[in-house]
Amino acid sequence: MLFLSLILVAFGLVYYYFKKSLTYFDKWGIPYRPGWPFLGNMAEMLVGKRMFAQVYEDIYKEFPDAKYVGLFEFFKTSILVRDPELIKTLSIKNFESFGNRVPFIQASVDPVFGRNLFNLQGEHWKSRRTVLTPTFSSLKLKTMFTLLTDCVEKFMQGVSKRPAESNIGVDIKDLFSKFSNDTMASCFFGFVVDTMKEPDNEFYNRAKHACNLDGYRTLPKLMHFLRIKIIDKETEDFCHNIIKSVITERLDKNIRRQDAIQIMLDALGDEAKKETMDYDHITANTFSFVFAGFDTNSAQLGILAHNLALNPDVQKKLQDEIDQVLKEHNGKITYDIIQAMPYLDATLQESLRIDSIAVQVERVCSKPIELPPAVPGAKPYTIQPGMSIIISPTAIHNDPQYYPEPRKFDPDRFLNKRWNVNNPYFMGYGIGPRSCIGFRFSIIVCKVGLFYFLSKYSFKPNEKTTNPTEYKQDAFNLEYKNGFIVDFVPRE
Repeated sequence: MLFLSLILVAFGLVYYYFKKSLTYFDKWGIPYRPGWPFLGNMAEMLVGKRMFAQVYEDIYKEFPDAKYVGLFEFFKTSILVRDPELIKTLSIKNFESFGNRVPFIQASVDPVFGRNLFNLQGEHWKSRRTVLTPTFSSLKLKTMFTLLTDCVEKFMQGVSKRPAESNIGVDIKDLFSKFSNDTMASCFFGFVVDTMKEPDNEFYNRAKHACNLDGYRTLPKLMHFLRIKIIDKETEDFCHNIIKSVITERLDKNIRRQDAIQIMLDALGDEAKKETMDYDHITANTFSFVFAGFDTNSAQLGILAHNLALNPDVQKKLQDEIDQVLKEHNGKITYDIIQAMPYLDATLQESLRIDSIAVQVERVCSKPIELPPAVPGAKPYTIQPGMSIIISPTAIHNDPQYYPEPRKFDPDRFLNKRWNVNNPYFMGYGIGPRSCIGFRFSIIVCKVGLFYFLSKYSFKPNEKTTNPTEYKQDAFNLEYKNGFIVDFVPRE
């Protein structure tokens, strides 16, 4: 009986503590949505009623006059920043105070994922980013362009061999994942694979498994406590063996290839960069590019196909631009040519706006910084080290104040607007110095894939193509309720 009483008292004290913490923001007059003890504002997400992105968007919409609002993420208090100019200030001007992400998992638990650029902090992140940034320069992407066109040509050959009836009710994201896989293998791991011809190749299966973030793998603290890896031992060994084999062959035979491994391998011979790069780090960062790009690129192509199927006028306008470019250049495409296509560029930007793959942008405070009052009449608030700010690209991108008729797919919004990772009104790849390092690569992969596909085929809506778009509520990343289901037919 005494033991039971002690448990009840302890539970009561813990409950009281968390209940009291849910009034934390009252002192500064910061608006917030009331939360539940232990769950905060995440209850709907936890039971599969709303996605992460939708929870943040709901709270964003609830307080239209606030620059920022209080947020309760389970046991943690955070700030959801609403005002785009404040977002820009914190992400760029005050980058020294908000330069770190929340580590997804520690290297002591997961040596591959824990050492990748996404997970690194402070000076470790800065030095590694300096080494890796040249991988995605325009010059390097131009040299990789041949690798990409080799991949897409093999992909299109595979598509052309499919029976016509198999192109009805297709999960187009799944189909494009085969193209995405081949680009990752070629440009980052330095070897060639044809997933349309060999759909069960090990690289493809490993990449699909690693990018599955459902269930417990979305809870990094639990994974750290239980010492569960994101990258399992078999996949880790597979990656190490590929990297070791590729590097050994290049060193023994003095082979050079214009890919990411070569850039990191060159860093091993540069004394100024040697401390930031070793063979384990090459494996970690090479696989992190696959982790970041495999699912993202195929999902973005799925979003494009879905919206083009539902908007045939937009699709026709884009195909006209593609046809004109092919005619002007005798069917030969280069990096510069495809990058100079304004409507293709605008269509990709609009697809990133209407359905953001980036669920959230989160930054951890490392130095105290004062915020202006959240609403008129409130007090300034000083964020302390360890506290996070959350930014919701989905909410900004679907705010009619910035994008009239936000659920309308209208590429004309972005005609002749340049990509800018410092734009707080458009955060398709994040914002500021810690935006996605590989965004230029992702852009060119999506453009190449879409260009080649639409030169031969047209997307059509299927009876399972949701309109208006419906989402899978229990998914961590953005997923459509029925999948990315469309039909595609040869062009007339």
